[in-house]
Amino acid sequence: MDWSNATTFGDMVDLAVETFGDKVAFRDTRRELSFRGFANEIASVATALFSYGLRPGDRIAILAQNRIEVPVLLGLCRAGFIPVPLNWRMPAEDLATLLLDCEPTAFFVEDRYLSVLGHLPETSTRLTIAIGNSEPGVRSYSSLAAHRPADLDIPVVAQDAACIIYTSGTTSAPKGAILTHGGVVKNCRDCAREAIGFTPDDVSLMVMPLFHVGGIWYYMFPSVFSGCTTILRERFEPEQVIAAFSAEPISNIHVVPTMLADLLSRPAFVEASSTLRLIVYAGSSMPSELLGRAMATLSGCEFAQAYGSTEAGSITALGPEAHRLAVESTTHRQLLRSCGKPLTDTEVRIEQSVDAAEADVVGEILVRSTKLMLGYWRRDDATKERFEDGWFRTGDLGYLDQEGYLYIVDRKNDMVISGGENIFPFEVEEVLCSHPLVLEASVFGVADPRWVEKLVAAVVLKPGAILSPEQIIEHVRAHLPGYKTPKVVHLVDTLPKSPVGKVLRKTLREQFANS
Repeated sequence: MDWSNATTFGDMVDLAVETFGDKVAFRDTRRELSFRGFANEIASVATALFSYGLRPGDRIAILAQNRIEVPVLLGLCRAGFIPVPLNWRMPAEDLATLLLDCEPTAFFVEDRYLSVLGHLPETSTRLTIAIGNSEPGVRSYSSLAAHRPADLDIPVVAQDAACIIYTSGTTSAPKGAILTHGGVVKNCRDCAREAIGFTPDDVSLMVMPLFHVGGIWYYMFPSVFSGCTTILRERFEPEQVIAAFSAEPISNIHVVPTMLADLLSRPAFVEASSTLRLIVYAGSSMPSELLGRAMATLSGCEFAQAYGSTEAGSITALGPEAHRLAVESTTHRQLLRSCGKPLTDTEVRIEQSVDAAEADVVGEILVRSTKLMLGYWRRDDATKERFEDGWFRTGDLGYLDQEGYLYIVDRKNDMVISGGENIFPFEVEEVLCSHPLVLEASVFGVADPRWVEKLVAAVVLKPGAILSPEQIIEHVRAHLPGYKTPKVVHLVDTLPKSPVGKVLRKTLREQFANS
């Protein structure tokens, strides 16, 4: 498919229909939709919304797990609407806050979440549509999809808003990032061609939530617009993943490290995944031990990593070729710790405290590209804080090596300053996870009168393992300087995580504040 002249989401849809026509684009547990059917259903729902008085620029809130209706609703951006997918794992009160913030004209809500309506003022949305079984007085998605589609001759340009994606809120209150049509098209093109390398013969399994930028614009739509058939599962459940592999010749999947660790622990997955050619991983740093174990266990499978953010889009990629080079050449083994090189037309620089830019010096990662968000929805102050002369401040700390590979050290807000020393949690977590009895670990700082911040670790042991906090501390001390050794180790059953598998250090800091 020739994407060279595509500048909007609608251009991509039209090209996909022209190229792939009646081939299956989406399949979930309820139904399937061809590329042509996908375009027609977008047009039908948009036509219905126009008949109810909605206009381009209106926000369309979406609260649903992964199902065919969600990509259709995200596709309403081709008619000038601004979809706003919401995190269905949030408490109803927090969802109500986001809905009041974005002020949607229409609210599409899966029937299992209709109770959230009780937390909203009656005037917060003009139109509520139930996905699935509707309640009395609530319109159904199926009735809108049954509308006879009109020709959607809506003027949309590259700089128009395509969607609003709320940030995860792991370090502060969620903010709505406004992404443009041009930005999402470039994301799809970069991820499909440079980062991942989809082919029309691929069958993609979608388990990442479709309220997250990675699931939507780094994986699902790049897969779709490459002509793949995309299998949707409501959420990540290991048994559902195994069942999906047993039912279809799935060739690729997008996961975060915690998902991959869970799958690798299940022999049934390793057995069922014989058709798997590619694993795409993103979302958080991959421990070297886990990546090495995955590459050894799934020896016939290739790996690709994408690094990006909600606000900046896809930034770098470490593709299959770089992974192979790292395995085959001992001099390039360190590449498995990197997140690759900047994508085409994406500039990366490291803001350093020294005057002259040097390789391998840690600083904040800044990005400049056409994929950057327009800004935060109704948060001009927060927008100004993150932009400087066209560069976006990611909030991540990292460095570039001599060959131009980017290495993520940690989140800027997660760095611990203890006794005047800067400590990057991920470095300590890697050592903790290298212990053969440790399954997961998270490192964070808590207030301390002597050290200002005290280094604390929460550790999950492998099933049946017996290991004391003192033994864990000694393991770290044997590999790192004393100041990087946790003062306290807590053995826990699980680590608190976001819907995409990121460990919530903020929650741990609050839980163990009095360590």
